[in-house]
Amino acid sequence: MLSNGANISGAESTTLTIASATLADAGVYTCRVKSTIVTDVDIYRKTITLSGVTGIINFKEAGIKVFPIPAKEQLTFVTNGQQITKVEISTMTGYVFKKYTSVSTLDLSDIPAGMYIIELTTKYHIVRDKLLIE
Repeated sequence: MLSNGANISGAESTTLTIASATLADAGVYTCRVKSTIVTDVDIYRKTITLSGVTGIINFKEAGIKVFPIPAKEQLTFVTNGQQITKVEISTMTGYVFKKYTSVSTLDLSDIPAGMYIIELTTKYHIVRDKLLIE
């Protein structure tokens, strides 16, 4: 099996399982079944593209830095190249208090102090964590 054109170590058996895919696993994979009679002949070849991994994780797992915590008037995100497409701040009971789109800094000045759930969406993840606003 190939990943982005390079052989994958350990993928010479009949199956290869990626038990817990991560953002680093994104790429183009080629599954080849080779002939045992004629060398360098593929009996079967299939290309698989893994473009993204979706899951609900926290900021640390996503590699996204959020500061300052606790937040006061604004909150800043430093992503590892991931574009944030949506941010929602919800009360602990699930009421969506505020929505933002395509941001790297949030203005929190109109949100009362308290504990909230913040959820942001990127191409690869849904990131959810607690947010304390003072």
